[in-house]
Amino acid sequence: MTVDVTLYTHRRFAAGATGIGRYVRELTAALARQRTSERLRVASAEPVFRFDADALPEIELPIDPTRVHSLWTMASRPHLDRWIGSTDLVHVLYPSTPVPTSAPMAWTIHDLMPMIHPEFPRRERWAFRRAIRQAIDGGHHLIANSEKTRSELLDHTTADPRSISVVHLGVSAAFGTLSAQERNDHRPTGPIDAMSGLADQPYAVVVGAVSDRKNLAVLIRALEQGGPEDLTIIAIGPPGAGFERIETLVSERRMTTRVRFSGWLEQDQVTKLVRGARMLLHPSHDEGFGMPPLEAMVAGVPTIVSDAGSLPEVCGDASLYAAPDDPEAWASAMRRLSEDEDLRTELIAAGVRWSAGFTWDRTASETVAIYRSLVAR
Repeated sequence: MTVDVTLYTHRRFAAGATGIGRYVRELTAALARQRTSERLRVASAEPVFRFDADALPEIELPIDPTRVHSLWTMASRPHLDRWIGSTDLVHVLYPSTPVPTSAPMAWTIHDLMPMIHPEFPRRERWAFRRAIRQAIDGGHHLIANSEKTRSELLDHTTADPRSISVVHLGVSAAFGTLSAQERNDHRPTGPIDAMSGLADQPYAVVVGAVSDRKNLAVLIRALEQGGPEDLTIIAIGPPGAGFERIETLVSERRMTTRVRFSGWLEQDQVTKLVRGARMLLHPSHDEGFGMPPLEAMVAGVPTIVSDAGSLPEVCGDASLYAAPDDPEAWASAMRRLSEDEDLRTELIAAGVRWSAGFTWDRTASETVAIYRSLVAR
């Protein structure tokens, strides 16, 4: 008997999509590559976009996602079944809204930030809470992307520990390790405004939405307190909550040439910027997983990350760490990574070894194993 699994998403093609959109695209592509015996398909209320010739079949729902998600949150209707028909399992790839269906369900939980952090819009927090409640009260299976996220589920909800599996995310092979010469050859030029005037100067990258939580402010203060004088920081990502405050801080501290904002970029441009960087900095106050440091490791770029959230779990011993609210610690770590070539060589090698364990094919295989277990029950 063929098992039918429908993956539901609404954040796959959003303009400026970052981590969760990447998860959806990479997971579905890896599932398609595996050609399992299950019948897998993606249901989305957004325009169908083929990024892979062998991508999973897709159902483009004839609905206005904003209107239907509001109805789902307020009234739990209409059922998704109306458009997808019968299915053995529905896998919701991000719990932004309840998803009414008569089918058994699995839910990927990336973090509980809309429940924990008040800066999220009120409506988004409300819909997220309703989705989490459906997942837990319905006795559905939860797929946490880290042990840290699993712990938060147990601390902040009534989830049954037996209903939670941890499946780490992967790293795109596109980042691939380069030699020093190849990295120089791949240094971005041209349309990326943030690179203007840098020539051969070293730069560091920070990848993700520019927000209070991502904590670019500590790096600005670190540059003032003894960070490498020749290092420019490029923040890659769309504006997030608190972006205006960060932009003002850069201006007030006269850092506009040393801290630059690229805005949201296509993935190939992000890859080029990361590959050409002297280091990647990830000073977040909190993370459910945190892909950028692993992607830098794959590219042979050393990293400094905060010792908060999931980052120690995800980065292991392959990174330098600094407290998210300690600019002096960041300044010191940045100097060490700029000046100590032996340390750089050691971290690069450790990062390549460590990140090799995080692949999207492994993520897909572990996800399929969960599907089989749930359907067998």
